[in-house]
Amino acid sequence: MLSLLGCFLVKDVVLLAVALWTLGDAVRTLRLERLSR
Repeated sequence: MLSLLGCFLVKDVVLLAVALWTLGDAVRTLRLERLSR
């Protein structure tokens, strides 16, 4: 049961990291577009 919980925690952390990275990438792209105008 502990290993299953750990697996869920790892999956949550990975999903959170991917979401944050995607968000940061989108913000960077929007900033570059705003600067290029």
